[in-house]
Amino acid sequence: MARNFHQRRRRPGRRPPAHFQGQAHKPSARPQGFTPPGWKQFANVVLPFQGRDKRLFFNDLGDWVALAAGVVGALLGWTILGPIGAIAGLCAGVMLCGRAMEDGRYVRR
Repeated sequence: MARNFHQRRRRPGRRPPAHFQGQAHKPSARPQGFTPPGWKQFANVVLPFQGRDKRLFFNDLGDWVALAAGVVGALLGWTILGPIGAIAGLCAGVMLCGRAMEDGRYVRR
């Protein structure tokens, strides 16, 4: 006798197959960058450019953020170790923040 779809027999020790849940149950896997939903429409109104120029603007903004993190690292390094700490803090701040910007896709080259 043929079985209907819902009465399939599973082999013992096997998990049932995962069913597609749709996009509503999945969190966003990609970071949204500087313009998450809602802010994108605001940025389209406020910023007078789109496309390549907009990407270049946010790349420059990300570069300034990395530079600011380097300056903060240099100041912290100066207070702890003096001039050598300032150089080390500047390098560490720029490298760590730049890496975070690239990994988070805030800067897209």
